[in-house]
Amino acid sequence: MHDPMGAALPPPRPTSASIRAQLGAATLCVLVLILAAALMFQDWSHQEIIIEEGVILGIGVIATWRYGWWCVHLARSLIYAGLVYPRLARAAAAIPASSLPRELFVLVTSYRTRRDITARVYRALFAEAASYPGIVTIVSAFGDHADEAEIRRAWADAGRDGVRLVLVQQDGTGKRRAMADALRAIARRAPSADSLTVLMDGDSLLLPGTLARSAAFFAANPALGAVTTDNRAVADGSAVLREWYDLRLAQRHLLMQSMALSRRLLVLTGRYSVFRTLQVMDPAFVRRLECDEVDHWRLGRIRFLSGDDKSTWFELIRTRAQMLYLRDVTVLNFEDPPAPGFVATSTQLMRRWYGNMLRTSGRAIALGPRRLGLFTWWCLVDQRLSMWTTMVGPVSVILLAAQYGLRVVGAYAVWVILSRTAVGLALGAMRGRVSAFAMPLLVYGQIVGALVKVRVSFNLNVQRWTRQNIVAHAGPAAARQRRTGRLMEAMAFAWLVLAVGAATQVVHLPDSVTVSMVSDILSPRRAAAPPPAPQLAEALPGAAGADS
Repeated sequence: MHDPMGAALPPPRPTSASIRAQLGAATLCVLVLILAAALMFQDWSHQEIIIEEGVILGIGVIATWRYGWWCVHLARSLIYAGLVYPRLARAAAAIPASSLPRELFVLVTSYRTRRDITARVYRALFAEAASYPGIVTIVSAFGDHADEAEIRRAWADAGRDGVRLVLVQQDGTGKRRAMADALRAIARRAPSADSLTVLMDGDSLLLPGTLARSAAFFAANPALGAVTTDNRAVADGSAVLREWYDLRLAQRHLLMQSMALSRRLLVLTGRYSVFRTLQVMDPAFVRRLECDEVDHWRLGRIRFLSGDDKSTWFELIRTRAQMLYLRDVTVLNFEDPPAPGFVATSTQLMRRWYGNMLRTSGRAIALGPRRLGLFTWWCLVDQRLSMWTTMVGPVSVILLAAQYGLRVVGAYAVWVILSRTAVGLALGAMRGRVSAFAMPLLVYGQIVGALVKVRVSFNLNVQRWTRQNIVAHAGPAAARQRRTGRLMEAMAFAWLVLAVGAATQVVHLPDSVTVSMVSDILSPRRAAAPPPAPQLAEALPGAAGADS
């Protein structure tokens, strides 16, 4: 994908489904909606469905909570995009080039990335570094000699004015160790107090002006600790997979804008984030990045395998540093599916993302709303609640359909299609692109995502880094812990079904009389005691006269 003569190539466009695929998806969605409506209204006049008001109220309260919370994020996102960020961007744009930090470090981790991707990424990075008004030192933590050869080839073709290249070979134990070694290499160069450090992946392509625009926000706000940017995907695979990547990044865009209104984020993505160098040189920061771990009441000490972006985020959130989302600075990410097929790829990625989130969010919640801010703290709590509240709707429909028939399924499907279509249109309007795949992929992401999140929450020690084929927590002890986790997961789902069944009055809990009868039967003392012998009542004086 690179020109052997060294000519600059235009940046790739974010990938999406073709027009033909979009029309096919839209047609299928319309047919499903018609089928659901027909199922909903079949024989409606011949049989009534009577559902208690309390059931409808309970389900409605949960739905109102979930969609109300999403609307809060949407409103905050619009305020940030329309009112707050333009003011911040104008202040950053007013910073002259001479006032930007004079020293910039870029830490790039590459491990057996495709050669064509490595070539494009490093050519763009070297060109971007050469355009920065200062000295840029690029520290590349590469994986093998093929990576090194491609990096050196791109370096030989690049302009080197004000740009330095430092190569650090990884030892094969994982990305965290590689990043820590690279940070130590930066520390040995005695960076200046106002310098910045970029942490980015070797499959992230920088567009022109990314470094200078990122640095300007730090120059305009001395209290700023870190920034991250918008991401767009350049993905291989099927149309569904490409649209799934794009939809997830659209949801990320909305959430990041909402969180940035509080000067806090929920992650500082490893794709591309910028920090003050003094922050990343802190020994606590390096230790956390290299060897992060948490203690779990059942699983013991869990050492993080992936999730370096959650570790860097936690260090900043712990120290109350300000964070910002640069909504109009875009970094392109080359997405190489880790497994064949859409379902295998999406579930594998969700296991990794949700595992990193759940392993970190518990200790962040423990910091309390006073340190995090009430909104940020509640967002972390809501991440843990949402995996259960998302399941209430599907479980309720399944139970009610067993009692009232498939019309309940039709009514629920109509509601799901209309509501998720509205969400998809809102995301499309914000992103500047409406997709016919949005509605079904939102449904898939919510239901399958909730199931994956539940599975991960009971098996937090199970981790795998696909590209480097590193597995955490293997062996007999891990197998026993997984079996215990599966048992606890099954029990939790059983309680969920029982609770929803009782709320919908499909499952009838025993009343006090039934409980008393069962208690009498099962009680050993009462079962062993003989029944009292009948006694003849003594005749009272005057009883016979009274009878006569």
